[in-house]
Amino acid sequence: MTEAEAKAKAMTEFREISEESQQSSRPDKISQQQSSDIGRLILMFANTPMQYARLQKRAFQDLAAGRGSSKANVSKIIYYGVVQNIIFNALQQAMFALGFGEEDDDNDKVYNTLNGMLDSTLRGLGIGGALVSVGKNFLMDIYERSGRSRPEYTDSVWKLLQFAPPIGSKISKLRQAGWQFDSKKRRQEMFDKGFALDNPAYLAAAKVVSATTNIPLDRILLKYENLEGALDEENDWWQRIAMAGGWPKWTLEGSKNKADKPKVKTRKKRTRTRRKRTRN
Repeated sequence: MTEAEAKAKAMTEFREISEESQQSSRPDKISQQQSSDIGRLILMFANTPMQYARLQKRAFQDLAAGRGSSKANVSKIIYYGVVQNIIFNALQQAMFALGFGEEDDDNDKVYNTLNGMLDSTLRGLGIGGALVSVGKNFLMDIYERSGRSRPEYTDSVWKLLQFAPPIGSKISKLRQAGWQFDSKKRRQEMFDKGFALDNPAYLAAAKVVSATTNIPLDRILLKYENLEGALDEENDWWQRIAMAGGWPKWTLEGSKNKADKPKVKTRKKRTRTRRKRTRN
């Protein structure tokens, strides 16, 4: 081969490997479930985990039949089933903790990482796996809310919409639009701000338009808020960098529910102590 032919061959092989192990819409790289009408709703955004699952399945079959190298087949199973999964989910959960010094419970990070790994594996198994994943997350959310002072179990029902991500996304936007009018304080804020870009009424209307017509007006307003937050000197430097990169401010302020957990546990302990004292 000449140098030019070798480069062309290497690029072809590189593309084949990328198509096999990453996001791909090629007809020979997707399953019948994915190409079906219901699969387009339920298995959207699951191309990569499904391709990982197919690679592992093929490696298991080759290993059982004695085809190829046992070392190569075991390496594929470990790499696509564990290593890639850990890398993606661990980076997703620990990015702010490692990069920006955000303080969270280490047990929560491990728990979320393992749960994300399980969800990725289940989504890779197709419609049945997606159903199990949604049911699992629904029950886990109910259990987590049971420890709060105000559980609001009705919000757990919305977890079931994760079964079909496109539908869940639209319903979520409509809920976010309605949330802007759910408080007397926010409604008063809408009247006070008037014709201002940071008026919550505009964001609510933009989310309705985005959910019903797929015109991303809400993204334009959120980008404006991101740029405004990135230029605000009152925010920490890492928050300004994150907002410039596209993260909304509310995701960088920590979860109020997590802060409530110790209080709930403390109240329960105090109640038990009082009961013991009363009995004695």
